[in-house]
Amino acid sequence: MAEDLHDEIAPALSTLHFPPEGFFVRLDACSPKDGAHKVPGKISLHSVDEIILRLVTSGRCRAALEDCLDSMKTVELFFLPFDPRMASEREVTGISQYRWHKPWRFATSPEGAQNAIIRRICQQAEHIRQQILADLKSEDENDRIMMAQGMSFDLLYDKDTRTVELVELNPFGVRSPCGSCLFQWIRDREVLYDENEKETVEFRVSY
Repeated sequence: MAEDLHDEIAPALSTLHFPPEGFFVRLDACSPKDGAHKVPGKISLHSVDEIILRLVTSGRCRAALEDCLDSMKTVELFFLPFDPRMASEREVTGISQYRWHKPWRFATSPEGAQNAIIRRICQQAEHIRQQILADLKSEDENDRIMMAQGMSFDLLYDKDTRTVELVELNPFGVRSPCGSCLFQWIRDREVLYDENEKETVEFRVSY
């Protein structure tokens, strides 16, 4: 399949200038992390052939591309210099309301009450993060992957009891197939990866 599409796709990528560390590529909807590697285990991309192979062998990207074709949308690819450290340092960097397309539940509350809720959620998010890390085991392969790649997790805030509960764990980062609510893996990479080492949590809600 890659060979068949090469002549059609390669010209669009001919202007790419590959940095020594190679590229990481993703679509807006997902990354091709499940795609084939020309060199087994080599994640960074150093040629147009590698890019095409990774994209066309990825089940995630195939579904996203079909959606674009069905809706007649332009297919956009995002290229980032590959960074082997592209993993969370296991700290909370961002919190977003889940229903990003609606005003958050406390939008009409006084500012002081909203800030108190935000502080409570941040405190409990850090507490839950510590609990998750304490439960991970270095001898477990899945746990090692989570520790290396980072994680995102969904929380439920109960306004009556002011408690926060863990709902589920998800993969983290630009290679993740998961969404990021009011954040965007590419545009907000600096925040989510704390590239400026601010060591702060950015809390996003909509009004």
